[in-house]
Amino acid sequence: MGPFMVILASIRQCMSAGMAYTTLRQQICGWQI
Repeated sequence: MGPFMVILASIRQCMSAGMAYTTLRQQICGWQI
């Protein structure tokens, strides 16, 4: 469950960052969203 929590945390950071920086989210988290 360790790796899963890391992925979940990274996705959470991507979502929170995406609220303020949409274009930045597309570049960093484009693989997820």
